[in-house]
Amino acid sequence: MIIAMRYKEKIKLKQMCWTSTYLYDFFYAFHIDELNSK
Repeated sequence: MIIAMRYKEKIKLKQMCWTSTYLYDFFYAFHIDELNSK
């Protein structure tokens, strides 16, 4: 039971890391597009 909870927490952390990285890449690319269009 405890191991399962630990495992779920690890998955949650991985998902958060992946999501933040994805959002960062998205905003970074968007910002570069904005700079290029000026």
